[in-house]
Amino acid sequence: MARVLSVFFAASVHLCAANEILLASFDGAKGSTHQWRQMNDPVMGGKSTGAFSVADNKGIFTGEVVDVPFLHAPGFIKASVVDMNPSGRIFPDISTCKNIALTVKSANDYKGFRFSIGNAHAPGGKFHAYGYKSDFNAGPAGQVNTVTLPLTGFTDYWDDATGAAIKTCQDDKIYCPDAKTLKDMRTMGVWAEGVAGTVHLEILSIKATECDIRAGKKVSSIELLYQMNWVMLHMIGFFAFLGPAVIIELPVALYEIITGAGGLSSLDEGPFIKHYRLVLAVMRVLCAILLLFAAPFLATTKTRNPNTLAALKWRAEFTVGEFGATQMYFNALSVFFQPGVGPYSWLDLGLLGLLSLEAFRIFCVHGVFWLVVMNRWDSIDWAGEMKRRVPAQGPVMQGLRTLTGDELTHMHAVQAGVPDFSEWIVKASKYLPASLVATGCKYDKFRLLVVKPDNYENFRAMEFHELSSDDLDNWNKDLSRVSSAFESADTVFFPYGLYKMDMMHPKALLSLSKYQGDARCRV
Repeated sequence: MARVLSVFFAASVHLCAANEILLASFDGAKGSTHQWRQMNDPVMGGKSTGAFSVADNKGIFTGEVVDVPFLHAPGFIKASVVDMNPSGRIFPDISTCKNIALTVKSANDYKGFRFSIGNAHAPGGKFHAYGYKSDFNAGPAGQVNTVTLPLTGFTDYWDDATGAAIKTCQDDKIYCPDAKTLKDMRTMGVWAEGVAGTVHLEILSIKATECDIRAGKKVSSIELLYQMNWVMLHMIGFFAFLGPAVIIELPVALYEIITGAGGLSSLDEGPFIKHYRLVLAVMRVLCAILLLFAAPFLATTKTRNPNTLAALKWRAEFTVGEFGATQMYFNALSVFFQPGVGPYSWLDLGLLGLLSLEAFRIFCVHGVFWLVVMNRWDSIDWAGEMKRRVPAQGPVMQGLRTLTGDELTHMHAVQAGVPDFSEWIVKASKYLPASLVATGCKYDKFRLLVVKPDNYENFRAMEFHELSSDDLDNWNKDLSRVSSAFESADTVFFPYGLYKMDMMHPKALLSLSKYQGDARCRV
């Protein structure tokens, strides 16, 4: 069983080896199967004929292009998508992609193929010329070929009589595919145009390629935490503290120290109040100075372990915010201890004492400690720390470790639909419920195990092919151990798509045909 799963896993990685978006297929798959309609040259007595059909998971475009009698020049035949969805999306957003790739097979060497997207009309363009169009060569006859069409090779300024480009995207960017078309092209078409001849083209798939599928997405758990903590905790604090703490509070505190924090004290004040007010002034100055030491880490562009760069900058934001917050604590305490505010009851002193302890705790634990850590950042073995701290200790993982006799440090498994509250992202997400971030919570309570890699080097990986070969090998070994331990393990699914909170990360689903007995009893 483990051998079969290993082979299947390796195959799945191969199939996902490019950042692609499937636009059209002919296998009935939801989202990529469209309604196509054939059109032949309808003007001036055009005689070209064509047909479009679907068979054996292929779109089959056939016909013959002949001269239009009136023009004494070849006409065209065309098959295009005619899906109707006025208020919704028809095609996925390909704004971050560089090419469109057609996997096709032509029965002959016909030279007049073109491909079009959208319905845009160029400024001053020909009357019937709508959409962005690009020529393509189907490749050697009788062979399946993948033809790559750069989006910069499309133009909406073309001759509606011949189909030939008048001006291209390279000539003027005004003719390049616009943002509206790239976000949802609405239609696409395959043409045989401007060249007389017999046409027989089989279309297997149409994809957008070289896509930056990370664009606009929280692509990993650590980045989700980074963004949520920035938005929810640090943004206001950072901008509120960095300026006022240095520009306003620092000079005021220095003035109090220079002139003597007790210089304005009333005669009936005890020495403790005067001295403590001086301590508070010193702490306000110290907070501002240490804040200035922490701020440069925000501009760090490189760390010894590249995976820790975002975490370092996150900590820098956090530390700047904490020094600013602590300075506000000390400032509030200074107000309470100003001359003339007393006398103080024991209750007053107790509350002020607790506030003082909290201020010094934040200063030391969240401010000074992390400033020291940031200064020693590149000397810390973060990979080793992750291996020690990250592995989840939930009931499923504990059972799997007992069952396999292995620590399974490169895998995290949960039951579908059930959160593992020992998972590190759940423990770290203080501002987000487990139902949003826990690994298993995307799915209903199916009889499946959700398994994903753990402790891998490239924490920005969205799919398995982005893991290093060593991490893939470690993951494969852990998956094989787990699958071998279950007699009824029969299938591994590799789902694709966004996770909760727009996250994507490598994951798989392990199906057990006897889940009740195999998983419940043994795990």
